[in-house]
Amino acid sequence: VIYISEYVRNKYKFEKKGIKEYVVYPSVIDKIPKTEFSEKENIIVTVSRIATEKKLEKLITITENLPYKHYLIGFSTDKPYTEKLKLLLKNTTLILDASEEVKNNYLRKAKIFLNTSENEPFGLVLIEAMSHGAIPIAHNSGGPKEILPENFLYSNEDDAKALIIKYMTNYNENIFNELREKAKNFTKEKVEQKLYEAVFSTFSNP
Repeated sequence: VIYISEYVRNKYKFEKKGIKEYVVYPSVIDKIPKTEFSEKENIIVTVSRIATEKKLEKLITITENLPYKHYLIGFSTDKPYTEKLKLLLKNTTLILDASEEVKNNYLRKAKIFLNTSENEPFGLVLIEAMSHGAIPIAHNSGGPKEILPENFLYSNEDDAKALIIKYMTNYNENIFNELREKAKNFTKEKVEQKLYEAVFSTFSNP
């Protein structure tokens, strides 16, 4: 059995003897994109499916009075919730059903990527953000807790706001390069290698 994170493994663990279990983090990136540090702007981006479980209403408190532009690139699956967010998110520009090109253009310019959901199984878009050199600020739970540095994780909206201000102020080329280097550990090539190792281990040591 292959799980996409330790969080998922612990949540759905098979209680059966003789089953081999592995954790292999997934990926959506073939390679690190050609993003330049000089392209970065003081903007925050959130990419999310628009659904109540994503807890996007947290953006109301987090973005309030911040001196930075925030963009929510949303994929609408819940029309009433989408309409509610349109009314409540006063400091957010909502971009619905964007193409991959548009999404990547915003990630390329963003210094901060803000994730609002809790107990995410993994968080693929966090890796995409890092590959563009955007600092991923995420809730201290689920898969993100495993793959992100502790200093990028928040417990509540006030924590998230403080982290955004801190890293927007201190963002530099070293951080940009470190994030992109870390994202290399999550390319499809790395995933295929880990899957091969899991399969080889299973069948060579039954």
